[in-house]
Amino acid sequence: MLGRLAVYMILVWVSLLFGAVGSGPFPAMLWAQETGGDRARLLLEQGDARLRQKDYQKARVYYQQALKADPNLTEAHFGLGLSFAGQERLEEAAAAFAEAVRLRPNWARAQNNLGVAYLKLKRLSEALLAFRTSLRQQPGDPETHYNLGVVLGGLGRHQEARAAFAEAVRLKPDYAQAWKNLGMAYLKLNRPKEAQGAFETAVRLGPRDPEAHFGLTLALAHHGDGQGAQKSYQTVKSLDPQMARRLEEMLRPDRSR
Repeated sequence: MLGRLAVYMILVWVSLLFGAVGSGPFPAMLWAQETGGDRARLLLEQGDARLRQKDYQKARVYYQQALKADPNLTEAHFGLGLSFAGQERLEEAAAAFAEAVRLRPNWARAQNNLGVAYLKLKRLSEALLAFRTSLRQQPGDPETHYNLGVVLGGLGRHQEARAAFAEAVRLKPDYAQAWKNLGMAYLKLNRPKEAQGAFETAVRLGPRDPEAHFGLTLALAHHGDGQGAQKSYQTVKSLDPQMARRLEEMLRPDRSR
């Protein structure tokens, strides 16, 4: 299963997570104790400020103090998850996001980030459930469709992964990473011509992205276009010689015997 997952490219934490911080007003809270709630909010703001600076250690301390003042402050659980994620403390990040969605089950971004934590922990079935729950609440989020595709690919469900990546690029046509993974899904389904189209789009979006050219070379080779594959390979070699060596190993004729 881990080998399958490695085929697909996973977004980094910063791309997935930090867009949620300060992205909009939170619903009004019912304060049990006004003074404690005010203090918790002040500490939450301090944690958010440290998080934006990527000072995960200090952010974590502020969020934990906010939760001592108000244990039901969902945004503090969410921020705590982000601070743990920034430190690669994934089990603790998952626990914090899980508490956030327990307190607010319809919070799509928290469900998505819970899925990311599970994905990075290779707990794919739990990640699948989290991403699908997030999409029921926010079906128009391209990143969550992308993440769903990564999980489905890791589970060997490449047709469903293809559909998820296709939806991601429909919602966000300039989503280069999703175009690359859409191409990879097509390769897994033995549809090299469609894979070529996906990778060509990725190359247009990122002309100097060696991964896009890597995928395009594979697609051209599988489609039988040796001349095109050789030209694409030379581009990979100029951009990333180590990746080119890996590509050369993959395309050696004796590997298919």
